[in-house]
Amino acid sequence: MKSENTPEHYRRKHYYRKKELDELITKIIGIAEFKIIYFSENDLKKWYIEAKKISPDPDDVAYFALALYLGCPIWSNDKRLKEQNKVRIITTKELAQI
Repeated sequence: MKSENTPEHYRRKHYYRKKELDELITKIIGIAEFKIIYFSENDLKKWYIEAKKISPDPDDVAYFALALYLGCPIWSNDKRLKEQNKVRIITTKELAQI
């Protein structure tokens, strides 16, 4: 009976797990790429002006512009973002309850 504690056993075991993991990651990336929609600055220009007015954080203006364009909420735990009432902000806790 062969021991499963040999370096060769672990090398083979690691190889197959790595191969399975690589295949899974490839599938996930493929799904994610299928779902990704790209937007240019021109697409968001109209909403960027409004987003600049309502975003409590200048670093989040692009997210607000995209949310206004898509008519969707923003997922964030940043309490400051809820200081405005134009874009719905959903926290992780709220998202988990949906």
